[in-house]
Amino acid sequence: VSMGEADHIKSALVELGATIHIGRVNMKPGKPTTFATIPSRLIFGESASNQPDKVFFGLPGNPVSAMVCYQVFVVPALRLLCGLSPKLPQLSVKLSHAIALDRERPEYHRCLITKAAGSPGAPTSLVAASTGLQASHRLLSMHGANGLLVLPIADNNNRSAEHT
Repeated sequence: VSMGEADHIKSALVELGATIHIGRVNMKPGKPTTFATIPSRLIFGESASNQPDKVFFGLPGNPVSAMVCYQVFVVPALRLLCGLSPKLPQLSVKLSHAIALDRERPEYHRCLITKAAGSPGAPTSLVAASTGLQASHRLLSMHGANGLLVLPIADNNNRSAEHT
Protein backbone atom coordinates (compact mmCIF):
# COMPACT_ATOMS: atom_id res chain seq x y z
CA VAL A 1 0.00 0.00 0.00
CA SER A 2 1.26 3.46 -0.81
CA MET A 3 0.12 7.04 -0.28
CA GLY A 4 -1.75 9.22 -2.77
CA GLU A 5 -1.92 8.49 -6.49
CA ALA A 6 0.42 5.49 -6.21
CA ASP A 7 -2.08 3.60 -4.02
CA HIS A 8 -4.05 1.27 -6.27
CA ILE A 9 -4.92 -1.24 -3.53
CA LYS A 10 -7.85 0.67 -2.03
CA SER A 11 -9.58 1.17 -5.39
CA ALA A 12 -9.04 -2.51 -6.26
CA LEU A 13 -10.56 -3.54 -2.91
CA VAL A 14 -13.60 -1.31 -3.44
CA GLU A 15 -14.01 -2.65 -6.98
CA LEU A 16 -13.89 -6.18 -5.57
CA GLY A 17 -16.67 -5.34 -3.11
CA ALA A 18 -14.56 -5.12 0.03
CA THR A 19 -15.32 -2.83 2.93
CA ILE A 20 -12.38 -0.64 3.90
CA HIS A 21 -12.47 -0.13 7.65
CA ILE A 22 -9.12 1.65 8.01
CA GLY A 23 -7.43 3.49 5.15
CA ARG A 24 -4.66 5.26 7.06
CA VAL A 25 -3.26 5.16 10.57
CA ASN A 26 -1.78 7.95 12.63
CA MET A 27 1.58 6.38 13.40
CA LYS A 28 5.19 6.49 12.30
CA PRO A 29 6.14 4.42 10.39
CA GLY A 30 3.09 2.97 8.71
CA LYS A 31 0.68 5.74 7.76
CA PRO A 32 -0.75 4.05 4.61
CA THR A 33 -1.74 0.82 6.41
CA THR A 34 -5.14 -0.48 5.25
CA PHE A 35 -7.55 -2.91 6.86
CA ALA A 36 -10.54 -4.30 4.96
CA THR A 37 -12.96 -7.20 4.97
CA ILE A 38 -14.00 -9.09 1.88
CA PRO A 39 -17.21 -11.13 1.78
CA SER A 40 -16.31 -14.82 1.35
CA ARG A 41 -18.85 -15.22 -1.47
CA LEU A 42 -16.85 -12.72 -3.57
CA ILE A 43 -13.77 -14.93 -3.29
CA PHE A 44 -15.19 -18.45 -3.19
CA GLY A 45 -18.61 -18.04 -4.84
CA GLU A 46 -22.16 -18.18 -3.55
CA SER A 47 -21.57 -21.52 -1.80
CA ALA A 48 -19.41 -19.62 0.71
CA SER A 49 -22.05 -16.96 1.47
CA ASN A 50 -22.56 -18.33 4.99
CA GLN A 51 -18.81 -18.15 5.74
CA PRO A 52 -17.34 -15.22 7.70
CA ASP A 53 -15.78 -12.32 5.82
CA LYS A 54 -12.08 -12.58 5.04
CA VAL A 55 -9.75 -10.02 6.56
CA PHE A 56 -7.26 -8.08 4.47
CA PHE A 57 -4.26 -6.16 5.75
CA GLY A 58 -2.58 -3.83 3.28
CA LEU A 59 0.86 -3.08 4.67
CA PRO A 60 3.04 -0.15 3.60
CA GLY A 61 5.53 -0.59 0.78
CA ASN A 62 8.61 0.47 2.71
CA PRO A 63 10.13 -2.65 4.30
CA VAL A 64 10.56 -1.27 7.82
CA SER A 65 7.04 0.17 7.80
CA ALA A 66 5.69 -3.21 6.69
CA MET A 67 7.57 -5.06 9.45
CA VAL A 68 6.48 -2.65 12.17
CA CYS A 69 2.83 -2.69 11.03
CA TYR A 70 2.91 -6.47 10.82
CA GLN A 71 3.94 -6.61 14.49
CA VAL A 72 1.48 -3.92 15.61
CA PHE A 73 -1.61 -5.03 13.63
CA VAL A 74 -1.27 -8.44 11.99
CA VAL A 75 0.33 -10.43 14.81
CA PRO A 76 -2.42 -9.46 17.32
CA ALA A 77 -5.10 -10.31 14.72
CA LEU A 78 -3.53 -13.71 14.05
CA ARG A 79 -3.31 -14.37 17.79
CA LEU A 80 -7.00 -13.50 18.16
CA LEU A 81 -7.96 -15.78 15.25
CA CYS A 82 -6.02 -18.59 16.99
CA GLY A 83 -8.01 -18.09 20.19
CA LEU A 84 -5.14 -16.38 22.04
CA SER A 85 -5.05 -12.99 23.68
CA PRO A 86 -4.26 -10.38 21.02
CA LYS A 87 -2.32 -8.33 23.57
CA LEU A 88 1.43 -8.40 23.00
CA PRO A 89 3.89 -8.12 25.91
CA GLN A 90 4.68 -4.58 27.01
CA LEU A 91 7.60 -3.66 29.24
CA SER A 92 8.63 -0.50 31.00
CA VAL A 93 12.19 0.45 30.04
CA LYS A 94 14.64 3.24 30.70
CA LEU A 95 16.14 4.76 27.57
CA SER A 96 19.92 4.75 27.20
CA HIS A 97 19.64 8.31 25.85
CA ALA A 98 16.91 10.84 25.17
CA ILE A 99 15.02 10.37 21.88
CA ALA A 100 13.41 13.31 20.10
CA LEU A 101 9.65 12.92 19.71
CA ASP A 102 7.78 13.49 16.45
CA ARG A 103 5.42 16.51 16.53
CA GLU A 104 2.71 14.93 14.35
CA ARG A 105 2.45 11.19 15.00
CA PRO A 106 3.26 8.64 17.69
CA GLU A 107 6.29 6.59 16.70
CA TYR A 108 7.22 2.93 16.90
CA HIS A 109 10.98 3.25 17.33
CA ARG A 110 13.12 0.16 16.76
CA CYS A 111 15.38 -0.61 19.71
CA LEU A 112 17.59 -3.14 21.44
CA ILE A 113 16.46 -3.96 24.98
CA THR A 114 19.03 -5.30 27.45
CA LYS A 115 19.30 -5.86 31.19
CA ALA A 116 20.81 -2.91 33.01
CA ALA A 117 23.96 -3.55 34.99
CA GLY A 118 23.01 -3.36 38.63
CA SER A 119 24.21 -4.37 42.02
CA PRO A 120 23.67 -7.97 43.18
CA GLY A 121 20.24 -8.46 44.71
CA ALA A 122 18.83 -5.29 43.15
CA PRO A 123 15.70 -5.61 41.00
CA THR A 124 16.44 -6.15 37.34
CA SER A 125 15.76 -3.16 35.15
CA LEU A 126 15.72 -2.93 31.39
CA VAL A 127 17.43 -0.38 29.16
CA ALA A 128 16.48 0.34 25.55
CA ALA A 129 18.90 1.75 22.99
CA SER A 130 17.84 3.05 19.59
CA THR A 131 19.02 1.09 16.57
CA GLY A 132 19.92 4.38 14.88
CA LEU A 133 18.31 6.34 12.09
CA GLN A 134 14.63 5.35 11.94
CA ALA A 135 13.76 6.12 8.31
CA SER A 136 11.03 3.79 7.02
CA HIS A 137 13.19 2.50 4.15
CA ARG A 138 16.26 1.81 6.33
CA LEU A 139 16.35 -1.94 6.99
CA LEU A 140 19.43 -1.55 9.19
CA SER A 141 17.15 -0.11 11.92
CA MET A 142 15.59 -3.59 12.19
CA HIS A 143 18.94 -5.39 12.44
CA GLY A 144 19.52 -6.36 16.05
CA ALA A 145 16.23 -4.85 17.20
CA ASN A 146 14.30 -6.89 19.74
CA GLY A 147 11.68 -4.32 20.65
CA LEU A 148 9.60 -1.35 19.59
CA LEU A 149 9.49 1.77 21.73
CA VAL A 150 6.02 3.31 21.65
CA LEU A 151 6.80 7.03 21.71
CA PRO A 152 4.06 9.65 22.16
CA ILE A 153 3.57 12.78 20.06
CA ALA A 154 5.74 15.69 21.17
CA ASP A 155 4.05 18.59 22.88
CA ASN A 156 5.31 21.89 24.28
CA ASN A 157 6.24 20.28 27.62
CA ASN A 158 7.60 17.02 26.27
CA ARG A 159 9.89 17.05 23.22
CA SER A 160 12.04 14.03 24.03
CA ALA A 161 11.58 10.72 25.78
CA GLU A 162 13.82 9.33 28.51
CA HIS A 163 11.56 6.56 29.85
CA THR A 164 8.77 4.62 28.22
